[in-house]
Amino acid sequence: MGRPPGARLAVGPGPRLRLHRRSAPAPRPRWPLLDRALAAEGASPTGEAGPDGQRSYRLPPGTSPDDAAERVREAARAADIELYSAPSGDFDVELRVYAGPELAARVLLRPALGAASRLAPHAPTLRERPLLAVIITGLGDRPPGDLAALPIPLTLSIRPYEAFSLQIAEEGMLHWHEVLLELDRSEGAASPSEQLRALPHGSGLVLTGPVTALQPIEGLPMGVLVYPDGLSPPATTLARVRAHAPTGAPATEAVARALHLASRDGHASVLLAADDPSLGEALSGLLDADARGYRLVLATEVARPDQMHGPPSLAGEPLNP
Repeated sequence: MGRPPGARLAVGPGPRLRLHRRSAPAPRPRWPLLDRALAAEGASPTGEAGPDGQRSYRLPPGTSPDDAAERVREAARAADIELYSAPSGDFDVELRVYAGPELAARVLLRPALGAASRLAPHAPTLRERPLLAVIITGLGDRPPGDLAALPIPLTLSIRPYEAFSLQIAEEGMLHWHEVLLELDRSEGAASPSEQLRALPHGSGLVLTGPVTALQPIEGLPMGVLVYPDGLSPPATTLARVRAHAPTGAPATEAVARALHLASRDGHASVLLAADDPSLGEALSGLLDADARGYRLVLATEVARPDQMHGPPSLAGEPLNP
């Protein structure tokens, strides 16, 4: 008779042997007080799954994630629950609940940003127009379809050595898009310089995960290194571009959030996955970005926003001369 699955052998007080079945790990507990505090804020679950069981909630319009987090913290403090809050990305706040040394719950509070502003005529000059770079990641393993033919500037992040990598790079270049190498970080992968040599027209790198060190890149005096927010980029001589990449959010929401960032900061970048089901809708929504007062640019251009905005002498130029 075989040992039951998940059992371990233990020696009892006598000569007989006993079998103790390993108990299954206890599921992470729900915290009723946290749920009540979120309900009191009017927060509604988005259904998006984050890392380590993180739950995402959308706050009602006009509610600041920082203010909501502080009220939830007060409720937790009164109940002697250990809860911490910290900014996550450009708009969100994450709550973390601990039970002793163990992380017991993670909640992401997202504001209701709504549609991005239509800036004209509020941004009446060329110099004031916010810049937005759109970077499409994960390209190379499938045909590009109509992506390269879109009449807006795109930055194409292409994986090397894939079946359609060369085709996408060539078509992208012919349609005045930008080609970047999506760095292969797997064990035994070629060096960044070797990967770049395998991808024609590449003008920089895109990181989709952590890299502790980056070898010097040859032949890219004006190249860029694009990395997602929340990632610490390695030291490099390349111009660095921090791109908005909300975890679990569809491309349509990522673009809307990036437009808000551009409106606030004057420039922004956003990473959109090529296999995102809402990518087509998100890109179609950018076809009128120029009429709405934004300026779509490439990653190498958004890396130098002062140059792209132009000299102060343009301050008096009309938005659509």
